[in-house]
Order: sequence, then C-alpha cells, then structure tokens
Amino acid sequence: MRRFRMSITAAGVCLVAVTLVAACSGMSTGENDAPGAGDVPGAASAGATALSEVEHVHALASAEGGILVGTHRGLLRIGPDGRPVKISDQPFDVMALSAARGALLASGHPAQGTDFPDPLGLGRSEDGGRTWAAVSQTGSVDFHKLQAADDKVWGLAADGALWRSVDAGRTWQVSRGAAPLEDLAVDPDDGKRLVALRQSSVVMSRDGGATFTAWTDAPPLALVAWTTEGVYGVTPTGEALAAASLGGPWQRRGRVPQDTQSIAPAGTELIVATAQSIDSSSDGGRTFVRVVLWR
Repeated sequence: MRRFRMSITAAGVCLVAVTLVAACSGMSTGENDAPGAGDVPGAASAGATALSEVEHVHALASAEGGILVGTHRGLLRIGPDGRPVKISDQPFDVMALSAARGALLASGHPAQGTDFPDPLGLGRSEDGGRTWAAVSQTGSVDFHKLQAADDKVWGLAADGALWRSVDAGRTWQVSRGAAPLEDLAVDPDDGKRLVALRQSSVVMSRDGGATFTAWTDAPPLALVAWTTEGVYGVTPTGEALAAASLGGPWQRRGRVPQDTQSIAPAGTELIVATAQSIDSSSDGGRTFVRVVLWR
C-alpha cells in the first residue's frame, strides 16, 4: 500500500471562534490497490502558511482540534490564532474531505512533481492528516464530495455519480439511478438518511442512498449540510434555510457570507467557506462570525 508521508508542526490546536465536537443499480466495484509501499519525499515545509496562498476552498470538515480546510494547495488547519496552518510536508489538491471515527478521508490530485496516479481515489489518515494511505480507486475516481458514518462511506464522483461503500471505502457500489448529484449530506445520527441535490432540486433517501425521492416543496438549493440540529441549505441567492426533520418544511434563517463555496456541519454549528474567509454560525444560520480572513 503506497503512502504519501507528511509531517506536522502544529498539533492539538483548538478553534476559539467555534465550539466543535467531534437498491443500488449498476456495477459493483472491487478494491483498487495502490502500488507498492514507499515514501514520497517532502516538497514543501509544513507550518504557518501565507494567507495569500489560500485559493479555492473545495471542502471543510470539523475534527478534534479545529477546522480542516481542503484547498488546491493542500490540507490546512485553522489554529487557535485564527491562522491557517499547513498540516503536511507533501500537499495535494484536496477535492473532498470527511472526518469519521477519529480518521480522515480525502480525495483529490497529487502535488505537481510527484509520481502518484491521478486522481488519488480514496485516501485515509489515522493521524489527523499527517500521513495518508491509499484505500481504493487510486488512479480511477475523483471524488468531489465524501460523507462517512461508521464504516459506511458515500462519495460523489466528478461526474455526479453516487458511490456507496459499507466497508470503509475498500469496495464500492455505484448508484446509477441517482446521478447526477451536485451535493450530499448524511444524518449524523442515522446513516440511512441522506439529502442530496440534483439540478438544484432537493432529493432524499431513507435507505442509505439506494433510492431517492423528491423533497416536496423544497426550494432550489446550491449547497446542503446536516448538523445534529437538522438539515441546512443555501439557495443560489445566498439565503440560509433550515429543516428540522427529513421531508419537513424549510424555514428562512438568514444569509450566508457572500460567495460561499462550501458548507459543513460542526456538531450543532454550521461552518462556511468563502473566497475570502471561513465563517461559523452557532444560531442555526441566523448570523455568522468571522473565523479567519485571508483576503
């Protein structure tokens, strides 16, 4: 199993501004093992990163110790001083990110100048993002969204296909009938319940993603997330909406910061990434507090 090894200079950091707690049609795809084991030498120094280095934010995740931010230039952690900190010596383009059972899952593209297959498929880290091991689909699938609950993993591929795994991402089934999906969220208390976006329309599943039905009377949404308080959505015009139960009515809460690119749950809270900042809401999306500004 090939590993791309990284080093970390700041561990155990916490976030001051946010309280964080940590029938399928189509083919069945088996494990795609990575090439032989080996380390990739570091190409850049870990540590505090220049704010100007932060480009597009693809993914957010909350984990013990802070907020993790997936960017074109690697995986960052928001430290106690509100500054992004590079986690790894060997960055990669992080297209998708999820935290589950003390581990991190990610997908993306290798750093320029390395010899890893592109895309990276599914990778797993047991040490907070310091080192990563290839799990499956290396050189085959580019996941743009990952969600996990216990050993169940859901991934949205670049083409919008929904991939489902019940063995921590080692083998997969592809739900052809659900595609193409644009975003995905999983109930943190019940892995059988999912919400997804299809051409901005909201669909939902009560069987782990095997089948989906329309969420009646749901407004068009651009982004969706599921916290322990309920489902949250962002409209194409930037309104923040919430639904307390699956299939229930949506209520307007407030507005997300301008140019929001990604949203994610952080326990009961909601975190959002824009082209300029990371912001958080502890009142159900009614107001947002700036965590870090990098432009």
